This record gives sequence, structure tokens and C-alpha cells, in this order.
Amino acid sequence: KVTGVQTCALPICPRLARLHGDLAEVLRASHQQAVAETELKNALEHWKMLADAHPRLPQFLEEQATLLVALGRPAEAEAARAKAQSLVPQNPIKMAIPREFVPKQLP
Repeated sequence: KVTGVQTCALPICPRLARLHGDLAEVLRASHQQAVAETELKNALEHWKMLADAHPRLPQFLEEQATLLVALGRPAEAEAARAKAQSLVPQNPIKMAIPREFVPKQLP
């Protein structure tokens, strides 16, 4: 029985998710397709957990999309990519400048 809340440090969890993805590539290369698919699904679950824990970071959704394509689920991958793109500011430079420093009218 689990009595506490399981958490993970942000730098560690992406490494674990990538490890599952890398292992899946090695397994596919050695013609172990079923085990490779399981590792891809494990990696996908890790990226989903990260995306849920950090909903404003589009990188985690992009990683999900890559794995969904590898798993043969392109429609879900496209949805994840679209959501990731919606999190990226349209003009990141403008977003980074504090409002008081933006001129009201350009000369």
C-alpha cells in the first residue's frame, strides 16, 4: 500500500522517459518488436505524467507526439503537437519585454 505522494525531480523524469525510448530503439533494432512497443508505451506514460505536472511546458507534449507517431497513432500525435504549439508565444521577444519598456508608438 502506498502511503505517500510520489514525486520526481524535473531533471530526472525526462531522463527516465528518454531511457525507455532509447531502449525501445535498441529492442526494435534487435527485432524484439513486442518488447520495444512496451518500452515506447512506458516512455509515453512518463511524458504524459510530466505534461500533466507541468502543463505550460510544450516540450513534454512534443515528446509525446514523437512517441505517438512511433506507436502508429498519428491523430493523437497531431493533437499533442497542436496543443504544444498553442503554448508557444506567437512573439516570444515581445512577451519577454516588460510592458513599461514597450513604446506606445514606434517612431
